[in-house]
Amino acid sequence: MVDMLNKLKKSEHLRQDLIQLKETIKSSEAKEKQELSKALEEEREFVKELLFHEDAKVRKNMVTIIGDLSIASFQEEIFAGYEQDGTLFNKTVYLKTLEQLGYDAYKEQLALRLEEIKKEDKQEENKHIVQEIRQLTKMLSKVNMLSKHRFVGYDVPSVVFLTTNRNHVSLTKEQLKFLPCKVNSSGVLVKADSIRDIMQVRTFDELLFDVTKGKLVENNPEKAASALLEGGLVKYLNERHLKGGAYPFRIELRGKQSPEEKASFVKKMAQQLEVLSNHQLVNSVSDYEIELRFMETKSGKLYPFLKCYTLKDHRFDYRKHYLPTSLHSSTAATIIELAKPYMKQGAQILDPFCGTGTMLIERNYACRAYSSYGVDIFNDAILMARENTEKAGMVIHYINRDMRDFTHEYLFDEVITNMPVVTEKKGAEEIRQLYFDFFKKIGTLLKKHSYLFLYTKENDMMNQCLQRFPNYSLVKKYPIYEKEGSNLYIITN
Repeated sequence: MVDMLNKLKKSEHLRQDLIQLKETIKSSEAKEKQELSKALEEEREFVKELLFHEDAKVRKNMVTIIGDLSIASFQEEIFAGYEQDGTLFNKTVYLKTLEQLGYDAYKEQLALRLEEIKKEDKQEENKHIVQEIRQLTKMLSKVNMLSKHRFVGYDVPSVVFLTTNRNHVSLTKEQLKFLPCKVNSSGVLVKADSIRDIMQVRTFDELLFDVTKGKLVENNPEKAASALLEGGLVKYLNERHLKGGAYPFRIELRGKQSPEEKASFVKKMAQQLEVLSNHQLVNSVSDYEIELRFMETKSGKLYPFLKCYTLKDHRFDYRKHYLPTSLHSSTAATIIELAKPYMKQGAQILDPFCGTGTMLIERNYACRAYSSYGVDIFNDAILMARENTEKAGMVIHYINRDMRDFTHEYLFDEVITNMPVVTEKKGAEEIRQLYFDFFKKIGTLLKKHSYLFLYTKENDMMNQCLQRFPNYSLVKKYPIYEKEGSNLYIITN
């Protein structure tokens, strides 16, 4: 690549040769990049000629190369170029390179530039201004020049949509019967003067604000953006947050469109929202505070929802550690709520495949136990479970052991567990034998007329066990996730 630099110094086609060098850098090894970086620093005057060249595309490509190589010694020249360059399509390129090199020394000037550019006319006609504002906002947020928003709208009357397990929407509705509710196939729509009580319910997954109170918008990015802003989206946000800078946002469209159609919709709508809100809303691929989620209805129109990442959900704060096989906490809470009619206060509980402790913790939230024991053959899981339980402020005893070797001085009232499943490491025959061993062993640990709450997707194995061990009776079977065929089995001995 150093040879390409020497060629560049004599080139009559700077644009093309810089583009070629830029492409070569992308596929080069670290050592080659280091050599080129050193050579560019040694040819500082020549590089400065290119950074301030009369051809805007030459400037743009040279700035990009400096950023790709992260040559911090050119930081001053890059910032000077950003201030001086009158070509709008270059502005964001300078900023992205500064982001790579460091820009703490210039953050005050960048903040002033952001305020100035927001006042410029014809933003809607120039996507480059929108892109520059977006990049400035992102960079200034990183160095705390723009204050983040804090959610304070707990007692602002709101209509919210709680997404739930599709098979058990009514579980969540029943816990909110003191509030006006309406259910559909994927959740519960709730009208509340305060969301504080709603945030205590453990069986919902996400809380989304119904920002338009049921009013649909056109499946058109420009019209949808206009409808939201004319309907008071920014005011809605401000009513629920302490004032800060712009709201970084993302958009998600859920419907039957192709990925390409969705990407086009999101891009067009994001730009419209930025411009029409006078950049009080700024599109961001990371560090976003809000998500605008659009659900396509049968009519083809869109139902807009707002997810506030500023609203902290503390229901599952205990879940510091988890494994790939761990249940999501809201799923565990749903399973517990289904099993709750068969539970009793002050019971002695055993989870023979406890993992990181989620099932036992959620069981204790729903119905206090006298004593709880978790057993797992995986030592790391036991260590994680202990930390999670300590964070939950509970007392649960965890033992690192194969459940087949576990003994206890007294018998248990309940068994609750997420049963093992077939994996690449553990084949069907090994898991089937483990199920047989479990049913054989667990009888020696349970009182008569006890309950087992077993969650699994290995339904054939469960049915084989119930046939092989007739002293166990199936009381109830609840489907949890139909796609994967998982079920909760409530069994008694």
